[in-house]
Amino acid sequence: MSIYFWKNNEFINDFRKTLTTENISLINIATAYISLNGTQHLKEAINNINLDKTDIQIYCSSSFNDQEPARILKLLSTFSTVYIVSDPFLHSKVYEIHKSDSITIYSGSANLTEGGLSNNRELMVKHITDESSLSEFWDTLWQECVIVNNEVINLYEDYPVYTPSEPIQKATLKLKKKLSIIYEEQCIESHYPELTGFFFDESDYSVFNKKYWEDSSTSIKLKRKATQDKFHELNEAIKSFANSHDLHPHYKKENLTSGIDPSIYNFGRVTGIWMRYGKHKSELNPFGSTGFGKKSSPIEQFHKHACLQLSIGAEGINLGMFHSTANDGVDCGYVDDNWENVKQLILKEYDKIVGYEFVWTFYSNKENLHKASFDIDKGTATEFVNFYRKYDMAGFESFFMRHYETHDLRIKTYKNILNEVYETFEAILPLYKAMTFRIPVNQR
Repeated sequence: MSIYFWKNNEFINDFRKTLTTENISLINIATAYISLNGTQHLKEAINNINLDKTDIQIYCSSSFNDQEPARILKLLSTFSTVYIVSDPFLHSKVYEIHKSDSITIYSGSANLTEGGLSNNRELMVKHITDESSLSEFWDTLWQECVIVNNEVINLYEDYPVYTPSEPIQKATLKLKKKLSIIYEEQCIESHYPELTGFFFDESDYSVFNKKYWEDSSTSIKLKRKATQDKFHELNEAIKSFANSHDLHPHYKKENLTSGIDPSIYNFGRVTGIWMRYGKHKSELNPFGSTGFGKKSSPIEQFHKHACLQLSIGAEGINLGMFHSTANDGVDCGYVDDNWENVKQLILKEYDKIVGYEFVWTFYSNKENLHKASFDIDKGTATEFVNFYRKYDMAGFESFFMRHYETHDLRIKTYKNILNEVYETFEAILPLYKAMTFRIPVNQR
């Protein structure tokens, strides 16, 4: 059976997973283009595989990179054997992994580049077989190739770097801007269902499409601001409910929601807006210091603590718990330090969250990469605690959400959304309490 990958990072994630299995004996790759980032992705993926350089064979075209080919060849040569196929032009994209009991083949459109592995809309097909159906292909490449050595690398040291002319660069930029305007016009018409009468409409979702993540133009910021204002409106009702459960919004009013400008705090990308309810200000500053902000201890920073969250993105609304930032997550550390006790509480409370379509996700914000997820409705309590323990580590955000598509009638109106917020928060509170360090009210 063939498996197809076309979503961002699907292919590279599955490729990495295949490389974590045992008994790998050979890796063959044929690709037209290679970038430095693509090379680094490959190096990281094979980092824990004990293979000789001769067992990792990479075939590429002679014009595989027009910016830094020598640097790429030097890096590739540290962990693999590289071959240049100059004639005819090598345009294939094939990744073949030999194991003791099977061979996994990926083929399609993805080059060994950042775009091919992560950013572009590629299509790759995975096929598992008992023996390679591509042996003749690899033999043909072998007959047509040049083995990369110092002499070949020196040739590429002198290879001229391609720089587009200024008129071409300006024309390309102008074309992309015009296409962006047309895309925005068409987006509301065709990319989203009819949302007339919905509290959040097409403009609220479309502004968080990937093409606008790094956009800091006035028009985009105004659209984000309009969505942010709707969150402020919802908060007027949510805050009373939250306070009744000893949950509190950010201690600074201007930080009630996440930011609407690309910055170092969101890795230069505004992928959505979220609003969180968690610990009281006094719990964030239990030792009496006065400093808040970037230079203060992580424990004093609201976003470092577990919170219940309402968020919006390009694909809809998410409701649930944000448990840990990638680094210095306070409650992640609490769970780790008190694992045996927390584990028993999770096992006890697990059945109360079944049936709500919750999914626990580990995600690398820095890489913009999904790492692992667990569907609560499809697993057991024991499977979940094993999953959490396996993936909970520094560098991964951790959150627990139920997702609503843009046209879901449960989030149609202001009142509908509030009902879902209340239901979700009440359902998740037992798990939140089990996995979160709280200071009793009378001790704050």
